Amino acid sequence: MRNQKINEAKIDTKSKLKKKFIKRLLKNYYKTKYYDQYNHFFEKILNKEFQYLSDMNIFLIKELCKIVKIHTQFYKSSEIYSKGTKSEKLINICENFKAKEYVAVDGSKSYLEDDKILFKKKKVQITYFDYKETEYPTFYNKFIPKLSIIDLIFNCGLNSKKIILSGIKN
Repeated sequence: MRNQKINEAKIDTKSKLKKKFIKRLLKNYYKTKYYDQYNHFFEKILNKEFQYLSDMNIFLIKELCKIVKIHTQFYKSSEIYSKGTKSEKLINICENFKAKEYVAVDGSKSYLEDDKILFKKKKVQITYFDYKETEYPTFYNKFIPKLSIIDLIFNCGLNSKKIILSGIKN
C-alpha cells in the first residue's frame, strides 16, 4: 500500500460507515447559523458514490470551491506527462504550465530541500505556503483550529472565503 499511487486507492463501498458519518456530521452541525442553507448540499455531495478516493476528493474540493466562490482550473498530475523522481515530476509539471514558482506545503520540505538545486537549474523557485488559522465565530463558543472547511461553511456561510483569505500570509 505504501507505494500505491493516490489515484489507485479504492473506497470500500460495502462499508456502512459512510451513512453513519454523514448522519453524525449533520447532527453535529444542526445548531450552526448556516445549517439550513447548507445541510442538503453536504448530504447530497457526501452521498455520491465513488470507486476511487482521489475521484471523491477532487469532486469534494471542486464543490467546496463553488460554495466559497473560489474560481480556478484543476488538473490531475496523472494527466500531465511527467516522469522521474517526485521533484523531477513537479519540475516537469511547472515547465508544462510555464510556472516560475512552485508553492509547497511544509510537509514536502523533507524531499524538496534535498532537490533544491534541480529546481534552481530549471529556474523554478520553491515557496512554502504558510497559513495562519483565522479565528471565526462558532456555535460551540470556542474556536477549534484546523477542523475543516465544512465547519467553516456551516458556521460562517458566504463569509468563509474572506476568512480563508485572511489566513494567507504574504
